[in-house]
Amino acid sequence: MSVASDHDVSLQQFPARALDAYGQVEFSRLDRKMAMFRTLPEKDRDLLPEFDQRLSALAECIEQNTKLLSIMVQSASSIRAPANSSLTPQDERNGQRNGHTQPDAQNDRPDAGEHKTKKHHLTSNGTAPNQDPNTEENQFLSRQVRRGFALLAKDWSADGAQQRAIYYHPLIEAVQHAYDEAVRASTSLTRNNFRVLVPGAGAGRLPWELVRRGFMVEGCEASSSALLVGNYVLNNCTPDDAITVYPFVHEHSNVRSREQVVRAVHVPDVNPKDIPPETDFSIRAGSFVEAYDGQDGTWDAVVSCMAFDLGESVISHVRRVSQVLKPGGTWAFVGPMPCLDGGQNDMIHLSVGEFMTIVRKNGFKMVKQDMVRCMHSSDPESMRAVHVECPLVVALKVRPAL
Repeated sequence: MSVASDHDVSLQQFPARALDAYGQVEFSRLDRKMAMFRTLPEKDRDLLPEFDQRLSALAECIEQNTKLLSIMVQSASSIRAPANSSLTPQDERNGQRNGHTQPDAQNDRPDAGEHKTKKHHLTSNGTAPNQDPNTEENQFLSRQVRRGFALLAKDWSADGAQQRAIYYHPLIEAVQHAYDEAVRASTSLTRNNFRVLVPGAGAGRLPWELVRRGFMVEGCEASSSALLVGNYVLNNCTPDDAITVYPFVHEHSNVRSREQVVRAVHVPDVNPKDIPPETDFSIRAGSFVEAYDGQDGTWDAVVSCMAFDLGESVISHVRRVSQVLKPGGTWAFVGPMPCLDGGQNDMIHLSVGEFMTIVRKNGFKMVKQDMVRCMHSSDPESMRAVHVECPLVVALKVRPAL
């Protein structure tokens, strides 16, 4: 699987900086917890005789995550992204484009492939020498890493199979049906020239499932953390050479037991190399709306899963989907993501009904409309697991976009 772009800016600038930030931020959090624990009266500390041991277990999991992240950084040199694909913490607060956080693209680090994992220890003052883990940038980068690990578990482990069945299976069935209908109209059509585009490809499982079925597939992803973990799994992993990640170790509240947060997840649950030999499979790094400008009428199907939210950017997203599809092409999607900010961000916050109107006015005829109940939580065992309802839609392009 290749990761391509129209520009020549190395995405190593994100992994190397995120690697530095992740260890600093996460170990600093543990240090602060230890410092707070030590301020308790001795009789109160005696009620928690295993607290030190619990924090040490968390620290060991974070250390293992840091080592894995370092290995991923070394494999990321082939990933390229557009020069303007940047995200600041302010952008994150104001919402996401294409449903996934955009990459941060500053301060290129050409030595990222040589980065060595630093050994961390719990300290009493919560800071490392000459480092400030509490900067807004470091906090932001560490959040991206945590999201990448959670996405890795959802897309490429047995733990995520139930969620994938809800999200992905209806979309795969829609593509298969679209292909069957296209074959009836053109007997010369084959699977490997039926072109499927997947905006918001995440860590790559959905496009991989489609290419495994023989289709020509290109994904598009704007999140550096998703590109980082997806690139590593697709190009370096097999079940016989599985990796272990601890994606839930960052959850320090709303947990039922200490064992819950330190449980390991093994990746991958399938062999990513198990695809037809002559398949055409790639993932493009960058914004979907920008990356596919000028590709009007070139795709047979577009498939997207939680690839956008109900902010104002959804209009340009829908328009671009309509533009890139061939006449009669299929758009199958789960989403958009509900806005979970309580309406506080500076967005216009469309209703689902308004969104469907935008879809119709951009040339689509609804073939299937349903609602699916999805989990919006990094840990399905969390006491604070959030369930949301999202549209599941299959639509045909019957006229040009507005």
